[in-house]
Amino acid sequence: MANAADGSTRYRSVQAAVGTSDSGTVTVRAAQFQARTLAIVNSYVEGTYASSNQSAVALALRGDKAVLGNVALTGNQDILLVSAASAKKVIRAFFKGGSIEGGTDFIFGSSVTVFSGSSIRYTATRRGAGNGGVIFAPSTRPGSGYGFLAVASSFDAVGGAAANTVSLGRAWDESVGSLPNYVNGSSPNGKVVIRESSLGAHVRKSAPWKASTVGRPYCSSGCTQSVNRFYEYANSGAGSAD
Repeated sequence: MANAADGSTRYRSVQAAVGTSDSGTVTVRAAQFQARTLAIVNSYVEGTYASSNQSAVALALRGDKAVLGNVALTGNQDILLVSAASAKKVIRAFFKGGSIEGGTDFIFGSSVTVFSGSSIRYTATRRGAGNGGVIFAPSTRPGSGYGFLAVASSFDAVGGAAANTVSLGRAWDESVGSLPNYVNGSSPNGKVVIRESSLGAHVRKSAPWKASTVGRPYCSSGCTQSVNRFYEYANSGAGSAD
């Protein structure tokens, strides 16, 4: 931690060394972690740190079999990270109820995670009403048949988000660097399933999935790179697919 007595130069050097994955208000590395009826907030004010990386994680889960009930997570960018520290491991987590509120890529990682009856809330405060962000950014391991599942959940918005501006997800091609480096079957290939949930008008109804973080185009068949694994089923609301 930075100490005020170290002065501003010392504070900047510590801050610069943190990075997204270590910026969590709470980081859990133990297996079988449980939390109930708890609020976790990352109150970082964007622009305080002079960098293009304004990520500020509220909760980082690094251990297997976490269970969270009625937990509220709040922040702006990269709010919930559920991902093993090792690329060779896949961890699991279960969220029952609760809420996750953020602006872009705010649920991300390589895990197998279920959100049941949760409120997944986009806030337009950071990006402005018409500059929609992205909700899910999975980096699912290529050998994993499961990624993020949201079931019986609600997708709503606050802060005056404009209609048809927010993407449900994009693949986080973790550690790939650039599109020419992407290797089918070896590089991450994010997976998200949203089913039996309510999608608000802020969701991009006809094109809910964006190109990956390295520009890999969204593609469901006949793709140059790996087929994207993003699906909707039996959803309702103004933002749901017909």
